[in-house]
Amino acid sequence: MKDTLGIICSGLCIVHCIATPFILVLGVSGLLATILTTEFVHYILIVPVALLILLTLPTAYKHYRALGLIFTGLLGMIFLIAALFLGEEKEALLTIIGGSLLIIFHLWNLRLQHKHRTSGFIVARLLIRPTDENDIDIKKLNEKREMIYTRK
Repeated sequence: MKDTLGIICSGLCIVHCIATPFILVLGVSGLLATILTTEFVHYILIVPVALLILLTLPTAYKHYRALGLIFTGLLGMIFLIAALFLGEEKEALLTIIGGSLLIIFHLWNLRLQHKHRTSGFIVARLLIRPTDENDIDIKKLNEKREMIYTRK
């Protein structure tokens, strides 16, 4: 859930940076143009992104110990924070890079979670229902499992 929200919020940052110049070039005025061009929008978007990355990074490191994953998340957050402080000419590029890195981080984390869940499920199924090709090894594992459970 956190990763899905992180992808959505990071994607909104990218969409905001890409859409704002087009809206201004097209000459759209009014409430939409005013909202998109104010600096306050950046702070509204970065708060949930930062909270989600701060909640996701420790658990990702604890479960997977993948330093590349952690580095990607931290680098993405650094780019987004730098975009706030380095001025408007570099803001769009830094935000697009940072948002993209955060989307990669969250997708990578989701993939690791999926791999972790499915590998455990396959092992559990093999222990419960032996297959013909690995019949001998699985039967031994089932016997050990039954001995452990009967002792309790």
